[in-house]
Amino acid sequence: MIKKCKQCNKDFETNNINAKYCCRECLYKTFQKCLERGLELNAHHVENFADNKNLRFNIANGTTFCRECHYRFHKIYGFNNNNNLQLKEFLAVGEEE
Repeated sequence: MIKKCKQCNKDFETNNINAKYCCRECLYKTFQKCLERGLELNAHHVENFADNKNLRFNIANGTTFCRECHYRFHKIYGFNNNNNLQLKEFLAVGEEE
């Protein structure tokens, strides 16, 4: 699918429906203010690590959260059987706040 980068507005192709950035540089620019405030970014597996060996190192199966949001996600959904539906639900709640 073709998506538009939220940082630079360029079109990019991805298989990840949650992708928002065309490259790591755009991702970094977006989170730069959080990084300047000292927030630590954590990698998060969309389909959980333990049960999906074939997706463990697939970039399309990943996203980033700040440390606090990553902790909050796993506090709500646990560490097993995580999936894209949970991620969508978690992100939707964040948009409403």
